[in-house]
Amino acid sequence: MKTVLRSVAVALLTLVFSTVAFAQWSSDPSVNLPLADNNNGSDQVQPKLVPIHDQGWYVSWFDANPATSSPVGYDVFLSAADGGRR
Repeated sequence: MKTVLRSVAVALLTLVFSTVAFAQWSSDPSVNLPLADNNNGSDQVQPKLVPIHDQGWYVSWFDANPATSSPVGYDVFLSAADGGRR
């Protein structure tokens, strides 16, 4: 019973938070896609690109935002792009 309840809770949380996961890409190819567009003086370093088999890619980077509370460190960001098909 405990396993079933846990599975139902995970399924409900997945459904609730899945709407947040959809990104908004421009359908206009002449519009650049800003991935880390911060004008707060943050230090964005070590960008990495990894191709996906279906002509997309993953982009990751570290961001040290000076506006965060102590201790100040780097946050990890990951974004998936699909080659402009969406």
